[in-house]
Amino acid sequence: MMTIFFSPPLLETLLTMISELDYDCALNFNGSCYIPSEELINSTQSLGLDSAQKICQENDGNLISIHSANENRFVLNYYKSLGLDSVLLGAVVTKHFFWMDDSHWDFSNIDHTNDEYGTCLKMALQNNKTVSKGSWYITPCDGSHYFMCKRPAGNSDLIHVPKVVKAPPSQCNKVLLMSGTFSSPTYPENCMYTLKTLDGQQIRITFQKFYVANGYIQIVEDYQGAEVKQKFSGTNKNLRYKSLTNELKVLFITEDLENMNSEFVAKFFSVFETE
Repeated sequence: MMTIFFSPPLLETLLTMISELDYDCALNFNGSCYIPSEELINSTQSLGLDSAQKICQENDGNLISIHSANENRFVLNYYKSLGLDSVLLGAVVTKHFFWMDDSHWDFSNIDHTNDEYGTCLKMALQNNKTVSKGSWYITPCDGSHYFMCKRPAGNSDLIHVPKVVKAPPSQCNKVLLMSGTFSSPTYPENCMYTLKTLDGQQIRITFQKFYVANGYIQIVEDYQGAEVKQKFSGTNKNLRYKSLTNELKVLFITEDLENMNSEFVAKFFSVFETE
């Protein structure tokens, strides 16, 4: 019998790879699982940006972000035999580029020779007169798009390690784009959460947990030249709010910083005005 020895660094790498195996996921790359839209909605349907992102979040992920040339080739390779022209990326285009999963913008394959305009980003899956296969291009967000979700790979049950659920960051005094989660701070302070989405869209907030004592939450918007305010406190189950515009502020005010006894968790996402 031949015995094979692994050096400690190589052994650690192999164990990490094994722990990241996800047998419920057919597409794995570098610790992430990729799920194309046809697997999520049981057809080759395409959706708008906010609806696609919502479906990804319901499946513990986000629209894909891409961070290397190898990852770009991995996604492109999946679609090579499907005959599609493009796939929606999980990016928001304003004055800067942002990934909707809050990851760093550390790689770009944007074709700046393409004169399209808009606030969404797609990957070209075919060569044509304006873009080359694998390149990214700016496009309007309206209409429907094929998309792919991305989530961390790994099934901790396979290696019998208890799953640790980390609390999301509070996002106190942050500007949040398109969709996400914000919550009460972990230490006594007042907070402001600024939520923004694209022109022509609105913001829908759902408080999954709401208990605010010795203070209140106030939602503030500028609408048709006037400031609109709504105040909430106490205990409230499934509190919901839909904005009048594409930007609002959520203020958390504690009136007794030494005895703060409040807790809330809220999710928000972008919707079109008709939704």
